[in-house]
Amino acid sequence: MNSNVCLCPPPPPPQNGEVAGDDKKKKKRRRDEANMAATAKLLRETKVIPNLIFSIEQYEKFLITLSKKSKVNLMQHMKLSTSRDFRINAATLDAALQEQDASQQQSQETSQEATVDTPPQPQKKRMKT
Repeated sequence: MNSNVCLCPPPPPPQNGEVAGDDKKKKKRRRDEANMAATAKLLRETKVIPNLIFSIEQYEKFLITLSKKSKVNLMQHMKLSTSRDFRINAATLDAALQEQDASQQQSQETSQEATVDTPPQPQKKRMKT
């Protein structure tokens, strides 16, 4: 026989799952890194938003004050933003709550008087949904 010929079977080809599994892991790792980078960038960019809003509100406040002192409308080309600086007056809140409670009690009393005059109506049956 010829000494150069090998009778060993050839090595099996790599299975598609092994190669694809490595590629999938690499793709997933790249995707995760990209997501983490995008998240970090978004957090960096959104950190300055509260400071920007505060600066705009301070600018508007000083512009309004200057307009009042100079008696010139400096806000004519400005769009007023939402005011986020407010305080709750406890005395006014208590008075409003007491008025609301009093009006609710009066409406309950009048509704009770009205129900005494009319006989109770049978309740309608509800369908299950």
